[in-house]
Amino acid sequence: MYAATATRLDIAHAIHFLGQFSALPTKTHLVAAKRVLWYLKGTPMMRITYNYDSYDIPLWVYRDSSFACNLTDRESYTGQIIKTFRH
Repeated sequence: MYAATATRLDIAHAIHFLGQFSALPTKTHLVAAKRVLWYLKGTPMMRITYNYDSYDIPLWVYRDSSFACNLTDRESYTGQIIKTFRH
C-alpha cells in the first residue's frame, strides 16, 4: 500500500481493489497482482519527484472521501486529484 499511495499513485486504484480480496484471493486476483507488478517493472521512471526549481509552481491537491456511507456494505472510498498551475 505504501508504494501505491506514497510513490506510485498510478497504481493506487488497482492496489486498493486487490486489497479488498486479500482475505480470500483467487487465481484471478493473483493474475491481476502479477499484471500490476509487470506494469511496475515496465515503467520504472514513473515516480513522484519534486525539483527545487518547481517550488514556485502551486501544487493543488483535492481529496474526497466517504467513510462507510454505503449502507449496503459499509465500505469507504477515497479519491484525489493533483494539479499544477503555471502562470
